[in-house]
Amino acid sequence: DSEVRRCVQIQEKLLEAAAHMSGDRARILYSTCTYTRNENEDRVEKFLGDNPEWRLARTQRRWPHKDGVAGGYWALLEKGEGPFAKRDEADLGEDGFEAKHVVRNGLRTWDGQTDAYALAMSRSAKRGDRAVFQIEDEARLKAFLRGEALVLPNDARPSEECDVYWGDRCVGIGKRVPGRLNNSLPKTLKSS
Repeated sequence: DSEVRRCVQIQEKLLEAAAHMSGDRARILYSTCTYTRNENEDRVEKFLGDNPEWRLARTQRRWPHKDGVAGGYWALLEKGEGPFAKRDEADLGEDGFEAKHVVRNGLRTWDGQTDAYALAMSRSAKRGDRAVFQIEDEARLKAFLRGEALVLPNDARPSEECDVYWGDRCVGIGKRVPGRLNNSLPKTLKSS
């Protein structure tokens, strides 16, 4: 879609600018909040192909239903040899950087706005504050995370906002209306 193509162009420019500004020894942490391979692995592979002096040190995908975060991708790129080659283990979790170093600052995005996904995740410890909708199968989970409305047959309940769960993890905020559940997150926070 056109939004993904636009983001890809921006991401390529950001990676190239970061590489251009780097010295002989450098790191770039490339991070996105999307699930599309085109914006994630494909961008890193293209960057590495265009910049052979860089190498991929680590990479990881993040998933709402597994990691308790909004989801996305990160790749640690390195150039040259130096002290960074011996990574500070305090900054690394078992599978990579701790989410607090990659995803957000509390419930705020970089520009100070409330992060709706972070808010939803924080509610997982407060289940019961408001209505809950439990997603039972993976296909419906994926559809919800893409921003699709879920059909709720024989549902005549009044409209209400609810926390949406996959297992014991809150994966978003929904609006339950007669016959369907809408994903209430802004379009820019939904996966493609």
